[in-house]
Amino acid sequence: MVDQHFPPGTGVVAYLRDSGGKRQELSVPQQEEQVRTWCAQRGYVLTRVFKDVARSAKSVVGREEFHA
Repeated sequence: MVDQHFPPGTGVVAYLRDSGGKRQELSVPQQEEQVRTWCAQRGYVLTRVFKDVARSAKSVVGREEFHA
């Protein structure tokens, strides 16, 4: 994540993804926790979270949240 030093109260969105697999089941919840912490530390408002679970990064096919 890049901190662009936006003013507190700035609305931000997050896009979370994992590619599936045996040890990925907690990846998206962990990403979300980190994003929420990051926003809280900076006073940003997380307005929406997009999630694609068990979706490969090799293609955007089937990644509905990415398209949203």
